[in-house]
Amino acid sequence: MKNSYSFKVIFFASSLLFILSSGLMAQRRMENLDRGLVAVQTGNGVFLSWRVFGTDPKSVAFNVYRNGTKVNSSPITGATNMVDNGGSSSSTYTVRPVVGGAEQSVGGSATVWGSQVRTITLSNRPSSSHTPNDINVGDLDGDGKYDLVVKWYPNNAQDNSNSGVTANTYLAAYKMDGTFMWIVDLGRNIRSGAHYTQHLVGDYNSDGKAEVACKTAPGTRDGTGTYLSNGLAANDNDATNYVNGTGYVLTGPEYLTIFNGQTGKEMATINYPVPRGTVSSWGDSYGNRVDRFNATNAYLDGVKPSMIFQRGYYTRLTLAAIDWDGQRLSTRWIFDSNNSGSTGARGQGNHSLMAADIDGDGFDEIIPGASAIDHDGKFMWSTGFGHGDANHVGDFDPASPGLEIWLVNEQTGSQPDHYLVRARDGRVLWRGGGGNDDGRGMIGDIDSRYPGQEAWSSTVSGTFGATGTRISTAKPASVNFRVYWDGDLQDELLNNNTIDKWNGNGTSRVLSLTGNSCNGTKATPNLSADILGDWREEVILHDGANRLYIHTTTIPTQHKLYTLMHDPVYRNAISWQQSSYNQPPHLGFFLGAGVDQAPTPNIVLVGQYTSNRLPTVSLTAPANNASYLAPASINITANASDADGTISSVAFFNGTTLIGTDATAPYSFNWTNVAAGTYSITAVATDNAGGTAISAAAVVTVSSTPVAPFKLQGESACSVDGIANENTNTGFNGTGYVNVNNAVGSKASWAVSAGAAGNVGVTIRFANGTTANRTMSVAVNGVTQIASVSFTGTGAWTTWNTAVVQLSLSQGNNLLTLSSLTENGGPNIDELTFASDPITQGQCNATQNTPPIVSLTSPPSNTEFTAPATITLSASASDLDGSVTKVEFFNGSTLIATDITAPYSFFWTNLSAGVYNITAKATDNQGASTTSSAITINVKSVGGSQESITGPACSVPNSTISFELNPSLRNGATAYSWWTSGYSKSFTAESGAAHKANLETGEHYTGGDVCVGISYNVSPYYASYCLKVDVCAAARSLRSAPLVQVGPNPSVGAFNVTAHADIETLAISNTNGIEVFRYGKVVQGDLLEFGSSLNTGLYTLTIVYTSGKVEVIRLQKL
Repeated sequence: MKNSYSFKVIFFASSLLFILSSGLMAQRRMENLDRGLVAVQTGNGVFLSWRVFGTDPKSVAFNVYRNGTKVNSSPITGATNMVDNGGSSSSTYTVRPVVGGAEQSVGGSATVWGSQVRTITLSNRPSSSHTPNDINVGDLDGDGKYDLVVKWYPNNAQDNSNSGVTANTYLAAYKMDGTFMWIVDLGRNIRSGAHYTQHLVGDYNSDGKAEVACKTAPGTRDGTGTYLSNGLAANDNDATNYVNGTGYVLTGPEYLTIFNGQTGKEMATINYPVPRGTVSSWGDSYGNRVDRFNATNAYLDGVKPSMIFQRGYYTRLTLAAIDWDGQRLSTRWIFDSNNSGSTGARGQGNHSLMAADIDGDGFDEIIPGASAIDHDGKFMWSTGFGHGDANHVGDFDPASPGLEIWLVNEQTGSQPDHYLVRARDGRVLWRGGGGNDDGRGMIGDIDSRYPGQEAWSSTVSGTFGATGTRISTAKPASVNFRVYWDGDLQDELLNNNTIDKWNGNGTSRVLSLTGNSCNGTKATPNLSADILGDWREEVILHDGANRLYIHTTTIPTQHKLYTLMHDPVYRNAISWQQSSYNQPPHLGFFLGAGVDQAPTPNIVLVGQYTSNRLPTVSLTAPANNASYLAPASINITANASDADGTISSVAFFNGTTLIGTDATAPYSFNWTNVAAGTYSITAVATDNAGGTAISAAAVVTVSSTPVAPFKLQGESACSVDGIANENTNTGFNGTGYVNVNNAVGSKASWAVSAGAAGNVGVTIRFANGTTANRTMSVAVNGVTQIASVSFTGTGAWTTWNTAVVQLSLSQGNNLLTLSSLTENGGPNIDELTFASDPITQGQCNATQNTPPIVSLTSPPSNTEFTAPATITLSASASDLDGSVTKVEFFNGSTLIATDITAPYSFFWTNLSAGVYNITAKATDNQGASTTSSAITINVKSVGGSQESITGPACSVPNSTISFELNPSLRNGATAYSWWTSGYSKSFTAESGAAHKANLETGEHYTGGDVCVGISYNVSPYYASYCLKVDVCAAARSLRSAPLVQVGPNPSVGAFNVTAHADIETLAISNTNGIEVFRYGKVVQGDLLEFGSSLNTGLYTLTIVYTSGKVEVIRLQKL
């Protein structure tokens, strides 16, 4: 646990906006669960654990009963777990909350598990080639318990990039004890694979029972066994096969169906909201990118979950927001990166989709990857870094207000390998690596010595703190899932079927789990979520056939916290965890600061609220963009009403700070003695039922000195298509006015100089002697900022009016151009008044832009490094008459990195030996660039050569063999660590000689790699080297007959394994050592068929027998 008081203060400050906003907005509706009581037999009794609700008062206590008799002497006020020493396997437990000293009704009961792993057998397995895959959860029947919606996955499922006909995918619902509820057959026209079926589960109409929704097609049967019959599906031909010769489905109807969660019956079917259209418009013509789908739940209205379905992310990126009211499916909005104003999201999606309230308005935004879409379907921002595999959202840096997003990137070139962004605006907080396809990355609070969460990824060496500082040259081997397991407030690491814990310089094993992971090399669980007991998470794995293993922790914890499922960010995460490349869930607050700092979630449980229409409120004063002089007196007024009740109060805020309250109409507050600054004022109305609404903000500026508006006469224009200084019509200021020609495109330009870059209000005085409006566009420095400004008719050319526009000016000279949009031209322009200071008249023929200034600040020239080197390149850049838009780092003429935000830097890794000539090139906002002086760095090999391991190439069982690092003493080496893969008896460094090691092969030696890791006090800081050691041929010939029969081998199809002894696990790895399949227990006499979907090549079959013996068999797929 992190005990830094100052750190807790930082966390509180960063969460203030969220906490305040929560109190002002509608409450999200969450499942009305029971207490999730779980009881597990342990060595000294029965371990009990139960959930706290996010709606419980902090003082809630509990009584626990065994067989009707209370176990605890006084109500339990602390953590919601205990060990009952008097319990047994036959005990039955109940738990009752105690609120205000009064005991409440029973919150659920539990019988005792025999161990911390509960095995449930799933009935209605579609076939022997189907295994349980991704799981989503929801309360399907309203009994207060989570139910499991399991995707049954065939063994010939395909990635979109691979051809091949697949068997059907099924969705089946089960109770937590394995009781079967229903099964949906998606049919042959829904291809099987990780990117095709993303199934959402949620209570979308707040009736207390969750629904299930996914993409469907002709041939889909619902949970009653009936073909789809709603909407267009009523008239389709379910016998039609739309699968083409390569296995893709690129023609035929596409549907979206919502199923009854309790029965699986189809309730509504609509056309899939974004159709495939032209296949090639998504990035290829053979059917890969058109069918890349993701999905998540999101509270777009802040009250009920909506369904978000994504199609495409490599090029075109689309999202559809769908609602269910209990009767019909409706489309709230569709986002399409092909549309105007949305193109910034093109190609900015990942293999996962996330939702969270990233701007603090109470509504969820959608995060496809390197971009964000607002709750109303409008584009928010993009980093421009393109497509990647993994993304994570949570409060990773509590010192930075709001949420952050951790991303790893597939793009090569100058893009970062991984980076952290501020979620509300996409600003890159820090970045690392560059030029690599970084496949996986993780972030979690694994090290209590450092504030915030730690991050790492596949291609970048080391582990990084929340601000981007490398805290260790080592990193966890897992870049997969995080999990709360052992009871402290740090994350453990879940990978495949193991849980590990970071020890400061590597990981230690916490637990090996029963069962297999899913999704091949991704090695993800069927589900990892807080679905039982206290706030720690459960892990579900499978046996490769029809069993699920639900793992729950039995480690006591001292921390009391509400269920993670009542945190809105986490609850959304469980809905999207099943989507494509499964990602772990994170919280919307930083738990490492202590559970006492966890914000109270703004939620209400389904069924525990009354319907209330929210009030309406709007500010009537001050006006937006109003200006005052300090010390200012600002009169704030608002209108508020409530359709089904009364207004209790109206509160006035500056940002998140309450400045005044009024309980009676007319609602007002006089804010006095306001100092200089910029303020965002809102009004929050609360009705008699507690419902709240927040007004649009009014931004006001209080200046310390009078702002002297700068007036630019129209006749001082630099150029005019028409009369530059006409004085025919009276009422003008100065010597005349501008009269542009009556033609589309006629224009006039003026030059102004801004003392600083920023936004400025410009008042245009004009006369339009007609009754029809005339429109003009406004451009600054050749870039259109306002597409159309309407100048209303004034009725006479001697009648003058004003129009106000907001423009963004660069520091220094700016050229403003008004261009006519109609054949009648524009109005007569008398003068332009600029509200901000300092603005002065500019130069029509401005001097040439001053190029930026740039210099390399790190490393010093002629610095020497040791290969493989890690070097931080840093540069200083500035621009006297504008701003720096980017700094590029070059090695010779080769671009190696680009940074767009100061301080400009790049973390250059894995440099081989050689001489490098580095320069930095800065570019300003007008396109001018300057290249720095070059520095030279020299990267040398460690000791002049690389290490290698000397030792035998093969060995026999029951022998001792020795290995030595050669050369033995390396420059800068401080520590050695040895390990081996495969099965052996022991492997230890030789006493007194850390560069040597001895291996005892033991009876069941299988061969493998012998490796050593070396830590250095100079770059590269850490490196590892391996030597392959096989089983000698003579020893192999003396072995007894195998305990399995494998055939055919080689095989053009499947491999058959006949077990002559009980098998604990069976795993298949490719030639890169990557595990591609894993199976659980196989009983003696069983026949197992596998491998029909393997690609051509060589594989290693590793069998671990129940007896402990290990056998390795080479397989060849033809």
